[in-house]
Amino acid sequence: MDKLVRIRGLALAALVAWIAVTPSTAEARKKLAILPFEIHDTSGEAGPASRHAEMLSKLTQYTGERIEASGLYDVVEPSAVAKAVAEVNPGTYLRACNGCEFDIARKIGADEVMIGWVWKVSTLIGTLHVEIKDVASGRTTFAKVLDFRGDNSKAWDRAAAYMVDGMRKDRDAGKIPNAG
Repeated sequence: MDKLVRIRGLALAALVAWIAVTPSTAEARKKLAILPFEIHDTSGEAGPASRHAEMLSKLTQYTGERIEASGLYDVVEPSAVAKAVAEVNPGTYLRACNGCEFDIARKIGADEVMIGWVWKVSTLIGTLHVEIKDVASGRTTFAKVLDFRGDNSKAWDRAAAYMVDGMRKDRDAGKIPNAG
């Protein structure tokens, strides 16, 4: 019995020592602000603007959900982002606002900020542009342009899903050092 107590005590001491010197694998993920996606439409096609506004809103939400679920980042609540955008940048394109993305991200406590837009060439041809920047340094940590086919939510979501899967693979390969 006495020997069993000593063995348990040694095992417990070894476990405590191992835990004390092992680095934490549960480091906090970086906070990512995803700015509302925008559209650059050079197709010349007529149609209600509200259709694309709704698709862009859904694309922004879908992208955030995919990134959060992938474990890449903790995504800042979209309502906080929308409020900061309204306060800092009412009316200009976020992709060309001369650094306002950093002011928006700082206002909501984000470590990194994502700017995304869809370039609609035609009903058939589109590209999804995404750039993630480190707020402290201003350095771009991730940038992708993805071609896709179709001017509908399903096509846009597929492009976003492919982009997030690529981000996860890049992170796992050590190409995105700041991601969780």
